[in-house]
Amino acid sequence: MKRIAIFAHYSKDNKIDDYVIFYLKELKEVAESIIFVSDSNIEAKELDKIKEYTITSIAKHHGEYDFGSYKRGFIYALENNLLSDYDELIFANDSCYAPLFPFTEMFNTMSYKPLDFWGASQNGWKNKYSNIPPHIQSFFIVFKNNVFNSDYFMDFINSIKKQDTKHQIVLKYEIGLTTFLEKHNLSWDVYSQISKKIESAFLLKYKKIILAEHFPFLKRSLVLLREQKVNYPFMLKKLITQNTKYDYKLIEQDIIKNLNKFNIFHFLVHIRKKILKFHPSEKRVCILGKWHYLKNE
Repeated sequence: MKRIAIFAHYSKDNKIDDYVIFYLKELKEVAESIIFVSDSNIEAKELDKIKEYTITSIAKHHGEYDFGSYKRGFIYALENNLLSDYDELIFANDSCYAPLFPFTEMFNTMSYKPLDFWGASQNGWKNKYSNIPPHIQSFFIVFKNNVFNSDYFMDFINSIKKQDTKHQIVLKYEIGLTTFLEKHNLSWDVYSQISKKIESAFLLKYKKIILAEHFPFLKRSLVLLREQKVNYPFMLKKLITQNTKYDYKLIEQDIIKNLNKFNIFHFLVHIRKKILKFHPSEKRVCILGKWHYLKNE
């Protein structure tokens, strides 16, 4: 099966990190062609890092987040008559460390199912506590050619515009894409069956889906402390190094690069309250080989 991927990227310092390069290298094992689209102004010298894995790179700040990058990559593929040559189109982004396990495992399970499109995991629940429609998480989606060669798919792509908030992006485009395609009577499923039973399983039950399902993705937001109700980086190292072949140094590099005072403070409070149960008189804790002092709340 022949595949083309559009990879969405963002970097506040206009760099391509090593974990992204590894992701692209491994993605190339299942996708013959990769279009790299960054919502950052990246210089040609930096883009040379990924030249062997991509057929083209589009790197200019547009402010439309991942779906804006998906749009630009799709239009490039359309204008260059690429889409008719492929059986599947992949939308992927840099919000995950991947793959923890070879992508071939997931594709061998999913690509031959009678589905019109599929993803890595789903989120959303309709019950007395939530009214969010079940939908595919936008960090990894695969479409069959009957979908991405359709006029209605092009209509959705053309509808993507800059939004004021990330919440609006999720509603209009992440949730909106699945619900839009459902209205066209298209079938879908996800690789992680656990994510269909447990809300936000890719964050809250990450250990379970990694071990039980060989889920190939680890969300960066989990590691970089952007989510509140999750465990933290030092708890992941043993899980990753003992159960996968993923190079934990790629994650560690990203942690060190992104640590800031706000994150460290909340990290230390979480350790004291929830994990190590530090005595109130405890003064410091070691993170990644460096001592950090606890502050008063």
